[in-house]
Amino acid sequence: MAVRISGEVLASSRTVSTPAAVGEFNSVGATTLVDVPAGCCVQISLANIGTSSTDTENIDLIVERVA
Repeated sequence: MAVRISGEVLASSRTVSTPAAVGEFNSVGATTLVDVPAGCCVQISLANIGTSSTDTENIDLIVERVA
C-alpha cells in the first residue's frame, strides 16, 4: 500500500505487510507531508501497489492543516 497524491505514488509512503495466514489482519501506517499551494487543491488516495488483491477495513486518513 502507498499514498497517492494527484495520481502519483509517493515512494516514501510505501508500506509492506506479510500476514502469517490467510484472513489474518495486521496494521500498516505511513506519515507524509503534502505541500499544497495557497488557493489550490490536491487529491489524496490510498493505492494497492502490490501484485495481489488487498482487503482493507477501518482506514483512517488524518488531514492536518499547517499554516
